[in-house]
Amino acid sequence: PSPVPSSSGANQTLATVQNQTSSSVSLAISGTAAFTDTALTTAAYLDSAVVYGQGAAPLLDVQATNNTLIVSGSGAAAYAAGNPSQAVTAAVSAAAAADSNSDSTLAYIEGSQVDNVASVAVDAQSTGLIAVVGLGIAVASQSSEQPAGGFAGSVSVALIDDRVAAYVDKSTLTGIGGADAQDAVVLADQQTTIGIGGGSFFAGGQGGG
Repeated sequence: PSPVPSSSGANQTLATVQNQTSSSVSLAISGTAAFTDTALTTAAYLDSAVVYGQGAAPLLDVQATNNTLIVSGSGAAAYAAGNPSQAVTAAVSAAAAADSNSDSTLAYIEGSQVDNVASVAVDAQSTGLIAVVGLGIAVASQSSEQPAGGFAGSVSVALIDDRVAAYVDKSTLTGIGGADAQDAVVLADQQTTIGIGGGSFFAGGQGGG
């Protein structure tokens, strides 16, 4: 038996200290971020050139093609498991993903002279995929009736400033006559697929003990 009576101040102080020692916090924190920055230039051109077609039906094709795959992904997960001696159990998770894209795709004829050609094609094409995804997951579980909580969040941002251009400027184009003669085609086309996604998930549970 304890030499100190249960009603004494010393015993009450000892019980208070034990109580404070057994009360604690279980906390799990997770965070991550991803960032991509691209500035690609794809160009096909005639500049200050002189071209004379040879053969029966010569063709002039100036083509620039940009086919780029860009993926910016970020994910974070946090798991906190408490026990009856812990007062608070919490999990915090956050993820951020961002992409900045400023590509240029150019096809042009400038300051040039083109003679004796059956057709002229100036073509700039931009295709591909840009994907930005952020995912945050937080799980907190408590085996007693003590509180269990948390936070999960995600941010996804895409800044797209692409340029696609095709043109003929300050140039002379002279085609051949007859059945082989075709039109001049100047085309700029952008078909880039852009996907932006974000998700967050939190689960918390507690049970009696």
